[in-house]
Amino acid sequence: MTDKQSSEFDVPMDRSRRRFVGGALASAVIPLMAIVPAQAQELEQLSEDDAMAKSLDYKHEASDVEHSSYKDGQTCANCALYRADAAGDGWGGCSIFRDKAVKGTGWCSSYVKG
Repeated sequence: MTDKQSSEFDVPMDRSRRRFVGGALASAVIPLMAIVPAQAQELEQLSEDDAMAKSLDYKHEASDVEHSSYKDGQTCANCALYRADAAGDGWGGCSIFRDKAVKGTGWCSSYVKG
């Protein structure tokens, strides 16, 4: 095999390797971005009528929840994805609803024990 033939085969393999490494880095970084809490004081309060809220069965009051995975005592305030508002108004940021504030007494089906 000549050097010219060898380099023709190396190029696609090199591109594949770069694509793989780039994809691996992206898949490692993107989930970490979801962990960064949103600042609730800058956020609009989530409405129960919001499409994403409906899809995750979000309620402002956990006592109103009728969902098979809900367990007594679960609220946004004790969920690992919730970050309380420094203003102390009962609303906070959520890693799931990144652009909205959720009520600390609320609940959704993405609840993670905190």
